[in-house]
Amino acid sequence: MGIGGVEARHDTVLQARQSAAHNGRQTQRAAWSTPGIREQAWMVSSADLSTLLSLASRGDQDAFGRFYDATSHRVFGMALSVVGDRGGAQALTQEVYVSAWKSAPSFDASCEGAGPWLVAIAGAEMREASKQRPIPDPL
Repeated sequence: MGIGGVEARHDTVLQARQSAAHNGRQTQRAAWSTPGIREQAWMVSSADLSTLLSLASRGDQDAFGRFYDATSHRVFGMALSVVGDRGGAQALTQEVYVSAWKSAPSFDASCEGAGPWLVAIAGAEMREASKQRPIPDPL
């Protein structure tokens, strides 16, 4: 998945979430009751994440998409705590995954897990974002 693919997948996921929120809880429940959806997105083992990232490091776009699906909710939560608004958090999450795609060839599953690897990239992006944030006026 090229950088454009990461951005397109990110936009698609955000549109699906916004649509579910807009259509109410019933739509969201229906989406999560679909067999396999919850397991694919939320219950991926650390070993599976490392396997997906190893495949992505060799250019497998589908594997990176599944890695994104399994981890983006956590990265978005981290980003939201840093920037404080959904729009900024969405943009920051996108930057994290663009950086992750570019850095994927450097991933070595024998040295580190995919989770810590992604957290290191996310931390670097978020530190950079917090430096660029304006300091609020005390009053």
